[in-house]
Formats: sequence, structure tokens, C-alpha cells
Amino acid sequence: MRFGQHYVGVLPRKNYFTPGYPDWLIDMIFRNVSCIVCVMLLAILAGCAAETDTPLVGSHRALLAQQKGDWEESIEIRKDIIARFPQYTYLPDVHFEQALAHIHLNQDEQAVESFSAAIELDPEFREAIARRSTVNFRLGNYEQAIADSNQVIAMGTEIDFDMGELYLTRGDAFLETGDAGRALHSWELATLLAPQSVTPLLRMASYYSQGEQYEQALTYLDRALKLADDNPDIHYRRALLLAETDRKQDAQIALELARKLDPQETLKLPTSVEELFSLVQKNRESSQEHITARPIPAAESLETAELDQAKKIAREFLQTQGLECLEKPAQSADAILCKENQIELQVLVKIARGEPDQSFTLTDKEYALVTAQSPPLGMVVISEIRFDPKTGSIDQKSGRVIAFAKSWKPELSRFKPTLYQYQVPGKPKN
Repeated sequence: MRFGQHYVGVLPRKNYFTPGYPDWLIDMIFRNVSCIVCVMLLAILAGCAAETDTPLVGSHRALLAQQKGDWEESIEIRKDIIARFPQYTYLPDVHFEQALAHIHLNQDEQAVESFSAAIELDPEFREAIARRSTVNFRLGNYEQAIADSNQVIAMGTEIDFDMGELYLTRGDAFLETGDAGRALHSWELATLLAPQSVTPLLRMASYYSQGEQYEQALTYLDRALKLADDNPDIHYRRALLLAETDRKQDAQIALELARKLDPQETLKLPTSVEELFSLVQKNRESSQEHITARPIPAAESLETAELDQAKKIAREFLQTQGLECLEKPAQSADAILCKENQIELQVLVKIARGEPDQSFTLTDKEYALVTAQSPPLGMVVISEIRFDPKTGSIDQKSGRVIAFAKSWKPELSRFKPTLYQYQVPGKPKN
């Protein structure tokens, strides 16, 4: 040891704090302390390294890589996790996240492989099956896309992701396989499961338009416009259909609305109704063989069947509340006429779709009826009416009452921005 120089590690020091002690003693103390600190630091670092060598921390590293935009690195990290930790409890989730990373990189075939690996480990992984259905459709694997969607539907509709989107993909796949009837049926179900989505409505409008059933197509476009009246593309589609039926004035109004809503001219719309009619004529002349439209099996009556199920549940419930349900019709088609103590009263039956929203929509007629009557109408709200995936009809065992009032008047604070869409207060009651 050299006592003529003083070091702590490799940093020079001076004896400022312990005057009166020999330098060699101070030097020894500093050296011992330095060694202890170094050993402690190495132990801490070794412990940290051991902690990061886990699948959980590896998954976090993969997510951090994605946040930085390095999706390839995130895939490599997960490959390492999958290879080194085959018994990891959450390995299905790792495969699922890997599939999403492949989708981001437009690697659909690899995404299907990762989804399949997740499903093999967890056959009840419904979101993985649903996502695989979508990717299989993009790859042209239509039969597999249908099989995947049917598998999810058979598991039940009470799941966390968008069942409307699943039925939409299923309908698209059916159409590609030539089964137009089941395609239309699936799209109609999608409109009921995702009542705020315009996409299935546009699918059906397009289908009927290709089959030259323009009035039917217009019906679906009008439904879509109720949800998105600021969409220039829908107004333009409507203008084309009106031109097909030679309604020049209506077509001109629809075209002008479309042009007004597209000030940047991103749709490259016709500048006049004459140009629109000319375009329609050219399309007629160059059109290929149309798909022959077929009726929707059971879909045309689905909304009626859903209301019938809701009324059945409501009648059973109202009788438990001491009300007599009469057979004669009420003022509204959605209401049940009841009697209590020889006094007749009407009870509206409304269907709330899509937890946790628990909301329903009043028509203009219903809103006027409720607010004008004294005492106001009663209200019973039914939720969780489901569809039987095997038959495509209403599941007769589904549905329950989540709210009831003998006399009800809408609270303005409970309305959402959507016209007359009412939020049910509180949590659903059993």
C-alpha cells in the first residue's frame, strides 16, 4: 500500500474532516468504506438485473419499445419471453399483444399465428378469437373468419368488446362466400348490437343498391343519416339513389347538402345535378352482373321480436307490482295499458342496450306523449335481451327489468346530447 497518496476508489481526497489522525489510518478507513459501498452497489445492481429477468418486466419493456415506435424490438422481446418462460401464467396475453404488434406492422399472417397460439393456451380467449376473425377476413380466409365469429357468438354476448363489429365482419365474410341472406342477417344484428354505428346500415344500402332495390337501399341510408347527418358521403350516396329513381329535385337537394358538408372537396363530387345524372347513366351502361337480392331471413322482424320479448318481461314484472295488464292497445306501440284500482294507466316499455351506458331513445311521439300526459306515463326499462346464435332469433330466456316508475317524466339532466337519449340513473338492479 502506498500511504503517500490518498485515494477513495480512484478519486483523490484530502484530510479535511479528521484533523489530528495519521494519514495512513484515514486512507485505510476510506479504502474499507469504498470497498463496502462498491460491494453494496454491485449487489443492488445484481438484484435489479435479476428482477428485470422476468416475463412481467419483459412485457413492460416490450410496451415501452412500442411507445417509442420500435415495434420490431417489442416483437423480439416477446419472442424471448415466449421462448424462455413457457409456463408463464399470462403467456396467452403475451401472444395476444404480439399479434397486435404484427397487425400494426401489417403482418397479418404472423398475427393469425400469434392469435392462434394465445387461443391454444386459452381456448376461452374470446377477444383473441374475435380479432383473429377480422384478420382472417382480411387475408381472404372467409370460412375461417365465419368459424371464428360463430365460436365467439356461441360463448355468449356478455363480453367486453364490440359484438356489433364481430357481426359486421361475419356478414362481410358471408357475402364473400355467396351467402347474401346470412350476410344481411348478420348486418341487421350488428345494427341492433351497435345502434350508433352507421357501417352495417351502409353495407345493407350498398347491397340493395347493387340489386337495384333502390327504395330499400334508401331506407337504410335514411337510418344512417339519423345517426350521422353531417356525413357528406352518405348524402352523396343518397343523391345517387335518388337519381337512379329519377327524382331530380330530391337528388339535387341531397347533392347540394353533400357539397356543403365537403368544403375541401375531398370526395370530388359532381358540380351539378346534370353531371350527377350523367354519371348514373354511365354506371348503368358499364355495370356488371348485379347480385340478386334475397329477403333477410328473420331479420326483418328482429326489432318487433325484441320488443315482444321486452313486453313479455314487462307484463310479468308489472303483475308482480299489483297492476293488471289489459289486452287492448295503448296509445303508443311501445306501451302496455294497465289498470290499478279501476284507474287505467299506460306504461312505456323501453329497451336499454349496451352496458354500462344503460340508455334508451325516446321517439318524438313518445317524448310528446310522456310530457303532455297528467299524470305522466309509467316507464319500465328492460336490458340484456340477447340473440340465440344458432337460430338468429331472440333468446327467450334473456332480458331483465333494470328500472321502473308508475309515473315518469324525463329529467332534462339525464338526457345525452343525442336527441331524446336517456341515461338510466344508478346501477342496474337484479
